[in-house]
Amino acid sequence: MRTGALPRDAAFLDACVATCEADAKATADPLDRWRVFDHCARDLDGLRDVAAFRKDADALDRSPEVRRLRTLEARLRDEEARHRKRLDAWRERFNARYTEGREQPPPSHATTLRELRIASLRKRASDTDPRVAWSARRQLAWVHAGAASYLPPAFAARGDTARVEALRALADATTPP
Repeated sequence: MRTGALPRDAAFLDACVATCEADAKATADPLDRWRVFDHCARDLDGLRDVAAFRKDADALDRSPEVRRLRTLEARLRDEEARHRKRLDAWRERFNARYTEGREQPPPSHATTLRELRIASLRKRASDTDPRVAWSARRQLAWVHAGAASYLPPAFAARGDTARVEALRALADATTPP
């Protein structure tokens, strides 16, 4: 509609504005409310008057709570990226069946849990802050998916039952809460 490829549909645009207003009122979290206002202002810009949406988005954008939540989300994204790297490094060590021509057993279950920080993730998965809990649950889910689904078939095909059992134990330890 903005480019003129479609005719402006006033009823549709009115419904979009009403949805934006209802979504903003129903959203208790200040960062999520900012996202609703910002999204609506960008989507409806040039189609409807978005000054009120921009004003509300700007006010929330300057609030200390929204800044704190943005900082928290950035920290959690960084932690998730570091965890993915840690998981990839563990997976490479786990896959190393032979070192200097000698067969190596898989890392012990305790070593795996410690390297992947599973106890810490399980604790954080029940954090009162939903962002922290969701982040920890995502990290546990990555480990669980690899241990329960993606990695075992390759080791089973090679007859490496020790690694299959180690992955089964890891999958049991990372079952989503």
